[in-house]
Amino acid sequence: MFHILLRALSPVQQGFVALIVGFVLLFGALGKLGFLQEFLNIIMVIVGIYLLVFGLDKSNIWKKINLFKKQ
Repeated sequence: MFHILLRALSPVQQGFVALIVGFVLLFGALGKLGFLQEFLNIIMVIVGIYLLVFGLDKSNIWKKINLFKKQ
């Protein structure tokens, strides 16, 4: 059901969703690195970094930051 919602979003909105999910996964994984779930945490960090980069790319956040700096 969630994938239907994602398909209805624009690429920029999909990027922001991926960015938020990436942050959540990264912080969730980094908070549990001391426990016995190293393998799952490594997977979560890899997926989190991928979603973070995908979200930054799709949301055009770099262009918005550069436009803000120029003003």
